[in-house]
Amino acid sequence: MHPITEKMYRDANIDPPLKTEDLVRKRFDEETRGKPRKYKIDQMYRVKQLDRDYIVYNQTIFSEDFPGNERTCFETVGYHEEPRFQKRYNPQTGRPEAESIQGTEVVYDIPATKQNMMNILKGPDVIPTNTSFVLNINNAKYGGLTMEEFTTKHLDDLIQKFDKGYYPRQATPFGDEDDNDNNNGTVRQLSKDRITVEPEQQQQKEEGGEKDKEQVIMEGMKPNPKAQEEQIRTEDKEGEEEEEEEKEEEEEEEDQPTTSNKTQQSLRGSKQQRGRTQR
Repeated sequence: MHPITEKMYRDANIDPPLKTEDLVRKRFDEETRGKPRKYKIDQMYRVKQLDRDYIVYNQTIFSEDFPGNERTCFETVGYHEEPRFQKRYNPQTGRPEAESIQGTEVVYDIPATKQNMMNILKGPDVIPTNTSFVLNINNAKYGGLTMEEFTTKHLDDLIQKFDKGYYPRQATPFGDEDDNDNNNGTVRQLSKDRITVEPEQQQQKEEGGEKDKEQVIMEGMKPNPKAQEEQIRTEDKEGEEEEEEEKEEEEEEEDQPTTSNKTQQSLRGSKQQRGRTQR
């Protein structure tokens, strides 16, 4: 169980409801206490939540028990569940107290920045492996991305790639500065299993259930050559029209002095004619 989740239950004087994976992890920690650990990042997701995206990843932890036997444990990192309590007023204490659980909210922990992703993938205790990179947009999964695409492209550009088959000509800026102003946490350490984020930030929340409610899995879509060619033709046509407009403006500017000269010559001719008549 995530430390934040466990603390919320303890503060409410309610025993945390342990799941199967919590019990497996507890046993793994007991058997490998004090032993070094290595990590393999099996799959990494960029999950869209409200106005930004977050990192969630599956990892395998490798260690050994006291006799030296290898032990492994699988876990998902990047979010935690926060319980919503049903409360009642306690006249003895004079304050409301939690008596049951109404439900839980999923809170994501790691903002999707290039720095955070590389800290996870290239940490000192990480075993290099063929990590699978996936987008999770409204519980629909899009795979087949390379690490370079996944860690350097803005989420909007990646969505267009899967929607239209090609990236926009003008890439949307993305990097460590792309934190949507108020979510600029960075991963502080990878030596421990529970990733901490600093500075502590107000988390964006999502009511939802388990990840087994995911709906559609779409493996890497191939680019659409026809759509890409159509976009290029449209942009080239717009460029030609702009050039023609510039040429017309230049020609108009060149014609203006000529017209002025003709007018001046006409006025001089009129004056000379009037002078002859007076004589």
